[in-house]
Amino acid sequence: MTGQNFGPNLAEVILSISGSKSVEKFIETGTLYGVTARWASQNFEEVVTIEIDRGLLNEAQENTDADNIEFRHGDSAEILSQILPTLNSPATFYLDAHCGYGVEKAKDNFEVSDDIEDINPLLAELEQLSKHSSGEHIIIIDDVIHFLQPPPRPFPPDEFPTIQDIIHAIEDISDSYHVVVFEGHIIAVPQSEKQILIQEIRNIHNPENRSQIQQWVLALWQNIVFPAGRRIYRKLG
Repeated sequence: MTGQNFGPNLAEVILSISGSKSVEKFIETGTLYGVTARWASQNFEEVVTIEIDRGLLNEAQENTDADNIEFRHGDSAEILSQILPTLNSPATFYLDAHCGYGVEKAKDNFEVSDDIEDINPLLAELEQLSKHSSGEHIIIIDDVIHFLQPPPRPFPPDEFPTIQDIIHAIEDISDSYHVVVFEGHIIAVPQSEKQILIQEIRNIHNPENRSQIQQWVLALWQNIVFPAGRRIYRKLG
């Protein structure tokens, strides 16, 4: 079973870098339907998932029979401020409480005049990690595409974090973090896991490790889809 917002490649990377540090705890912000939490419950000793929407949290709980998931309702940054001081060993943090401003429900639930941290608490979450840790944890941030471009209306572009803001916030936690972008996620690991992360991603990208179907898809893209797109672009230009 793969995660809610990631496929088997990223799942493999998460488990490899977590396993190398003997991480037992997975902490998620943004439960949504609980799919990622259920995946984590099969691979970690303890899971904590935080959701600000009571209805979504209740639905996720009703659809979960795992006994190693703790469901927490409330502001993700505030709850992280309670959890972080209690940790005695490294944990894996999966930060996904930022509404993904492509999600229509976010537009319905929050007014633009509301505190922007209600819509996108990512920097507040990273600030709590900065206050209560020193670079020992693994950090994974979903929806990197949203921080590489301005948000759509009605969200205010000047109040959403940029990729630079996020990198600076990670550096505030520890300037020794090794940071990469992989399959739509930002991954920050301590230096002790740097080589493991690099090797895992290189192995995934190794053509010898691709299935026949993956090779066909890549060949289709390289030989048909991409050239056709370039021809169309030239004609329109």
